[in-house]
Amino acid sequence: MTGLYSGIALSLLAAAGFGLGTVLIRKALEWVSPFVATLISLVIGISVLGFFCILFFGIEILDQPKSVYFVTCILGLLVTSAAGSFLTAMKLAGAGFASPILGASPIFSIGLALTLRGEQPQLLALTGALVIVFGVVILVTDKERIEKIEKGGLLTFRNLNFSGVTIGIGLAGIASISIAIAGYLASGIVGDSTPGSVVAFYESVFGIVFVCLIIVKFWDRQYISRRGFYWMLPAGVVFAIAVASLYTALELAPLSIVAPLAGTEPLATYFFILLILRGQEFITLRATLGAFLIVLGVGIIGVTS
Repeated sequence: MTGLYSGIALSLLAAAGFGLGTVLIRKALEWVSPFVATLISLVIGISVLGFFCILFFGIEILDQPKSVYFVTCILGLLVTSAAGSFLTAMKLAGAGFASPILGASPIFSIGLALTLRGEQPQLLALTGALVIVFGVVILVTDKERIEKIEKGGLLTFRNLNFSGVTIGIGLAGIASISIAIAGYLASGIVGDSTPGSVVAFYESVFGIVFVCLIIVKFWDRQYISRRGFYWMLPAGVVFAIAVASLYTALELAPLSIVAPLAGTEPLATYFFILLILRGQEFITLRATLGAFLIVLGVGIIGVTS
């Protein structure tokens, strides 16, 4: 039971860390491109995670079976997809839009648990999922907030004009799906011989490789200033701690408990927005209601678990 409580505490710590890290990176994105920000975050993450892995488990813990390298390589690809999509979403639509949509990932986690693990659906869990969906709908139809941050059409496809906010919402959805799949895969390999922090370390290693390939491919679109780098430093440390907390929580508690608790990240994000991004991010009453419903749905799923 102690391990379960520790897993719950670490899940909440991960949510708070993701919330703070999101806001810090949102600030940094004023002076750095999304994939450069992702690269800096991953490099800092490797440094922090590698230090703690060696400190607590010894250098031999980094010697893992080939299956772990294979899965963490996939995780690295998913992290690259999630980070690049999410940071671009924040740049286009703001953290107040992108973060709650990312927090809706438990919906996809439930879907994976039902389809791939054969878990039986529970009425209360399905009710929580519907509440999350309702919250997302309220959030993405917040016309008052959209009008405040809208910058006009950015993409035209078959005579359809897509705005920056619309693209940002779509990218946040892609990030949410990637996070859910990553959590599902990670829960299958973490254990006594493969601690969560080790999984997070190798995930970051492979993530750096994929991000570097993207940066080289689109070199002319990358940029950073000294001020952006200074904001990225604490963001990278916070994200590294959050990821390690999340994966360690998966060692101690079931995915069906960890995913919903970590999904309370939107509340933490809104709190830190008020502290750090006041005057830059617009949080309307409708947006707050949408985020609250998402977190409420996550809480219902957690109670069911």
